[in-house]
Amino acid sequence: ANLWINYSSDTYSNTAPKIMINWRMIGFILDDHLNISIGWAITGLGIMLTIIAVYYLTKDLSKFGSPSWVVSILGILSATIAITWHSHFYMAMVLIPLLLYLTLCKSLPPKIMLIWAIVPPVAMLGSDIIALFDFLVTKIGIYDYRWLVVSLSGFSTNLVILYYTLKLKFFMS
Repeated sequence: ANLWINYSSDTYSNTAPKIMINWRMIGFILDDHLNISIGWAITGLGIMLTIIAVYYLTKDLSKFGSPSWVVSILGILSATIAITWHSHFYMAMVLIPLLLYLTLCKSLPPKIMLIWAIVPPVAMLGSDIIALFDFLVTKIGIYDYRWLVVSLSGFSTNLVILYYTLKLKFFMS
């Protein structure tokens, strides 16, 4: 019963929008932490730009299964994660097979796979170490911000993937 009651009123219950990897998280962060109401306008603009990116990725789809087609699908999935209203970090796992395939085919710069595989885990470990140090020594209260760092790393990594897929799509065409 508590889960049902708190589901819509407590933003840290099951929904946890502040720790997602999407544009909604950006709106919540800007609105809540910085008291900038324009955060939701930025979120709306980001969603519209992401939808435009998807349009360009789907405009001229290449032959099914070709590296160019896989690049488009990677970009579409990456964009979908960024605009989906409920999108946590684990949802980005759908990108792994495409990232691996494109990296092995040398259709994607190896640094993209490296960024995806290294940046979020390092952000997670680093924020946990800093939060532990804060908890044990300084007591400043940054413990609650550790997931914010992870969310921003996942979101920005996702946008990097989307950027490169757009760049590659036009380069491969």
